[in-house]
Amino acid sequence: RRLTSWRRTGLQVIAEARVAVLLLAGGIDLEDYGPLPLLDIGLLSKKTLLQLLFERVKRVMHIALAYGRSMDAGFKQRGVKPISIYVICNEWNLREVNEFLEANELFGMRESEVHVLAHRFSALLDDRGKVLLERKHKAWVQPGGHGMCFQALVDDGLIPDLKSRGITHVFLAPTNNLGCKVLDPVFLGHCEDVKVTDRKTAGVKLVQKLSPE
Repeated sequence: RRLTSWRRTGLQVIAEARVAVLLLAGGIDLEDYGPLPLLDIGLLSKKTLLQLLFERVKRVMHIALAYGRSMDAGFKQRGVKPISIYVICNEWNLREVNEFLEANELFGMRESEVHVLAHRFSALLDDRGKVLLERKHKAWVQPGGHGMCFQALVDDGLIPDLKSRGITHVFLAPTNNLGCKVLDPVFLGHCEDVKVTDRKTAGVKLVQKLSPE
């Protein structure tokens, strides 16, 4: 019963476009295969990780539209609002990701709803907190970790954009995790529920590892 209630709440949040998707595509690229989000993982369709996630977002939007029509007679005329997608890359793969999305016409998403940005590089530290050097007088830097994704939104001035769209939830997902159910309405509904009842501001969905490997 609770799962059904959470699912309904989550679909309502999606239908009202009160959630944005934040895709983390800024990890270290694979030297022999190029940018990780554009990786061909061996599917017969040749779909990349990024394409699969974009299509997942579109599919959930269609489900939310069907739900809205079944619950509200006037919903058909208003329609489901598009979901905003923010793709955070690194400065190495930003151009390639942009070109890939443009070549595929954003997989049917509106241009105004897709934002591609790069987070900053960070210096690597050793276990004593000292900056590691790539060579003499040059710090060794790598793309910032997942923890810097929200700072990237701040740096690019996108927080006002989120607020202007009425966004109350941000669904964060790494592009290399195909096990993640992006925009899972049950999880969204649960987060909405605890936000109202317990004033919680964040939720994490995970699967416990069976072993370190």
